[in-house]
Amino acid sequence: MRSNARTAAPSSGRTGRRLLAAAAMAVAGMAAVTSADAQPAAVKAPRSAVLQPQEPIVLRGRKDHVIQGVKIVPNGGKINAGITLENCENVTIACCEIGPLEAPGIDVSGSKGVKIVNCWIHDTGTKLGVRLYKCADVLVQGSRMERISTGVYALESTGVQVLGNYVEDVQGPMPRGQLSQFNNVTGEGNAVSHNYGVNFADKSHPEDMISLFKSEGTEKSPILIEKNYLVGDPEKGSENKSKSGSGIMLGDGGGRHLLCRENVLIGSGQVGIGICGGASITVEKNVLYGLASNVANVAVYVWNNSKTPGAADIVVRGNLAAWKNAKGGDSSFWQGGGFERVTVEKNEWDAWKYFKANGLPKPPSARPTPPVLYGDALVPWKTESKKPSW
Repeated sequence: MRSNARTAAPSSGRTGRRLLAAAAMAVAGMAAVTSADAQPAAVKAPRSAVLQPQEPIVLRGRKDHVIQGVKIVPNGGKINAGITLENCENVTIACCEIGPLEAPGIDVSGSKGVKIVNCWIHDTGTKLGVRLYKCADVLVQGSRMERISTGVYALESTGVQVLGNYVEDVQGPMPRGQLSQFNNVTGEGNAVSHNYGVNFADKSHPEDMISLFKSEGTEKSPILIEKNYLVGDPEKGSENKSKSGSGIMLGDGGGRHLLCRENVLIGSGQVGIGICGGASITVEKNVLYGLASNVANVAVYVWNNSKTPGAADIVVRGNLAAWKNAKGGDSSFWQGGGFERVTVEKNEWDAWKYFKANGLPKPPSARPTPPVLYGDALVPWKTESKKPSW
């Protein structure tokens, strides 16, 4: 569900290459993007002492229900369902482990007021971690997802919040392959915030790490993409990743009222942030760093290759970027046309001296941001495992 021709024209410049890991280990002067005083509001999660084995769960037409502390386990081989909600209201799924399986970990349709917190969804292969269809007011927070097609895929929904999750090694294939993708998500209260995504070489098949397709917020409540930490392989960056994939893709197929701010993107794709259609889109105060790879292109581009009508009012402001293209040339910004009223101001492009002096922003903890900020909630994974290699 994405534009096919979306590769921005690279700029020329000096050649050069270093390993991303060497730069990542030079973290010195720049603060991490997540901090205790900047986290999403806490949500009280139910507590459970021990995960209890449970066959797949299906709820239809239920209201005010809690599923907590269960592990969805096979019954004679691999399971083909996790937790399914249909036409439900005010359901909380907390502290559960789901996977391996051959279906979406959590599949929610026609429901509202759903909270998915502190869950571990893993090894669904080419199936989704969380699927939302025609839903309203859904929170996915503090969960861990590994080796899934896409972390959270929301279709024709509203009020979707994806907050403080850790997503590792998405499997795709295209058009999936994201930490989170919104498809025709509209209205107020939509956000993808404070998430940490990483895709290791030879273990993942990402497309865009965060994707907004034909999605729009409102003037007072734009769709918010904020304070996410998105990284490719810590050593190889975007090497051998998708030739069309990006860290954050905005306005794909259209959309409007989108705000992308204060994200960190390190070798997150062939492009860092792309604006490829839509209107009323702001990209500000992001940090982007990418070394040369066989797919590397440009840090930020503005180009209406979706050819959406009424494409206008784009603001690119106060971003800090240093990016190499596949030939090793500096390539931090490219404007390909197709928009009316584009403002580009107060950015620092090709900021290599800054990163050399200050290092890269430190990665957040691989432990997802819990809904209960003081550690009251049980999590179903070993908190000491899966430490970042850097």
